[in-house]
Amino acid sequence: MDHIQSLVELTCIGARMMLQVALEEELKAFLGRDYYERREDQKGSRSGSKPRSIKIGCGDIHIQMPQARGGDTPFHSKFLPPYPSSDQEKRTRHPLT
Repeated sequence: MDHIQSLVELTCIGARMMLQVALEEELKAFLGRDYYERREDQKGSRSGSKPRSIKIGCGDIHIQMPQARGGDTPFHSKFLPPYPSSDQEKRTRHPLT
């Protein structure tokens, strides 16, 4: 039973890492530049991150949702929707397992 639990934990860790990298890449594409890159014509900048929990089949994973400010439009992830209402959250699990 221990290796089943280990596989579940490994799945959750892998899902969290992939999601975190994807969010960072999405923000990089949104801003049009890399993490520490500066441009004179830049629109928007990174503004830290906020903690977020996501329910998936193997349990909750915790990520840092990147934030941006000062752009023409606000940054919203295309593949990770905003927090659902508590009723929607109870009915929805993201199929990452």
